[in-house]
Amino acid sequence: MRKTATLLAAAALMAGTATTAYADPPEEGKVCSGAKVIAPDIIANTCMEYTSFGDTSVLAVVFVTNNSQYTLTGRADLLFFGTTIPGPTTSIPPHKANTGFTGVEITNPPGGPNDWLARGFVSTGSWSTYTFSR
Repeated sequence: MRKTATLLAAAALMAGTATTAYADPPEEGKVCSGAKVIAPDIIANTCMEYTSFGDTSVLAVVFVTNNSQYTLTGRADLLFFGTTIPGPTTSIPPHKANTGFTGVEITNPPGGPNDWLARGFVSTGSWSTYTFSR
C-alpha cells in the first residue's frame, strides 16, 4: 500500500512539472512601418520582428518593391537607446517586387521588444532615405 501511494505521488509530481514547463506559449510579434512610398516606383516597409521562447531575439527586416530602373542599396539596422547596430548592405535589382532582406538579429538583447527599433536604409547613387518600424 505504501509503495502504491509513493508511486502515485511521484506520478502526480511529474505530471504537475510537465504541465507547468509548457504553460507559456512562445511570444512572437512584428512591428512594421507600413508601406511607404519613398520615391517614384519605390516602396519600403521596415519591420522589427521578435520572438520569446527560451531565448529572446529581435530582428530587423525591410521589404522593398523596386519598380524603378535603378539598382538600389539597402540595409536593415537595429536601434537601441542611441546605439545603432548596422545590418549587412544588400543590392536590390530594378523591376523587382517585394524583395525582403534581413539585417542583424540579436539573441537575448537587453531590454524588451518595445525598447528596440528597426531602421531601413535605401539609396541609389543620387539619394538615400531611412524608414523606421514605428
